[in-house]
Amino acid sequence: MSRFETGKGSTFRFVCGIALVVVAALAVAYWLFVASLKATLEQRLAQLRAKGIPTAWAQVIPPPVPDHDNAAILYQQAFDQRPAWRTDGTDTLRKFLKDDPPGTRRKLAAGMQEILARNQAALDLVRAAADKPRCRFPVWNDAANPCEILYRHFASMRQCAQLLGAEALIRSARGDTAGALASCRTSLRMADHADVEPTLIAFLVSSAISSITFSALKQVIEEGELDPRTCRDLSQQLGDSDAKGRFRKALQGEFASRLWLFEEADRNPEEFVAIVGPDEPLAAASVRLCAGPLGRPLRLLDEIAYLGLSREALSLAEKPYRESEPGYRELDKKLEDLPSYCLITQMVFGIYARAAVARDRALATRDAMRVALALEAYHGKYHRYPDALDALRAYPGWELPEDPFSGKDFGYKRQGEGFVLYSWGEDLDDDGGQPVPPRYGGYPPDGDTVWTFAR
Repeated sequence: MSRFETGKGSTFRFVCGIALVVVAALAVAYWLFVASLKATLEQRLAQLRAKGIPTAWAQVIPPPVPDHDNAAILYQQAFDQRPAWRTDGTDTLRKFLKDDPPGTRRKLAAGMQEILARNQAALDLVRAAADKPRCRFPVWNDAANPCEILYRHFASMRQCAQLLGAEALIRSARGDTAGALASCRTSLRMADHADVEPTLIAFLVSSAISSITFSALKQVIEEGELDPRTCRDLSQQLGDSDAKGRFRKALQGEFASRLWLFEEADRNPEEFVAIVGPDEPLAAASVRLCAGPLGRPLRLLDEIAYLGLSREALSLAEKPYRESEPGYRELDKKLEDLPSYCLITQMVFGIYARAAVARDRALATRDAMRVALALEAYHGKYHRYPDALDALRAYPGWELPEDPFSGKDFGYKRQGEGFVLYSWGEDLDDDGGQPVPPRYGGYPPDGDTVWTFAR
């Protein structure tokens, strides 16, 4: 063997040795980097757990409910009474509730009574269900994929609220104020039952059911003579509804369900890609890289970014929108500035500002109704409405809730024999009780949320 060949072999072995050292150094560096990221991630998770925020999907699953206490069983029986009721009379029901144009409700009254008669057995079951203390529909299990859970009962519950609202309106028109209020109370209890799931959609469905009920209740207040005791009891029922607490639970459930996706990328990369993978080839390749072994450090950085933004969002959600709005704008800017490797965060991070607006809008609708009931109680005692809301503070035992969008009293003014209440709304500006124009296309809407009570 020549000296040249010997030198060539030595060089090759030297290069291989250097390569092995480099690979080993890179492997050690990779391991140390991943270990550092995992430690940081665990520290962030521990900080959230210390604040009582669930960090695992299993922690937000509602506990089981014994059958004898479970309203869901009776609700499901009511839904099964008429499998096709979601399409039966839907157009008549919608037009009857809206009464648009005015006079439509009177023309449709006979047809609406027929629809209610056909659904009376189902509504009786709904009333029995609403009296149950707890509710849990069988949509959960310990191994559930939160992306696959279907809340089929929500559409039927909303339909029930519409039927109960129509029932309240017909009873009120007949002079049966007590029966109309009973229908409204049933619907309000159903709204609470709809909101047992720790998801934002459950909160929004519950708010929609409440809104349908308040629309009917407004008509009952206008047409009937509610005595002060009835007004107080109904206001107390509304005040006992912990909308803020339910909203907090919903956001925490949304946070945990999205955190589950990061865990799924580790446990089952193929399933993760199937869940979130886009159709575009380049984007799909990026998701596959993120879910693979080489993407592990980027995935950990992504999850750390998600935890940081979520912690800010959950903290902002504790405040009314009028105080948190600047923080949400800053949060949106941080989301836009995220590095490109934060794929999961960019895909799943919630629209928290709009959720906070929806919460305060629901609070405003509920609390405006409580103020209206206080005004009705005042009218029942003095046979007139006060010139200003301050007069209600002198009325023993009544609380005067504030407009969540202004942090002040609701706007109030007399109008004829009735009155007008208004909230500033999400533009956070007092427009003097001018409602948002019907075809207004901007955001936030320029105008107030207005409730007009006529007599």
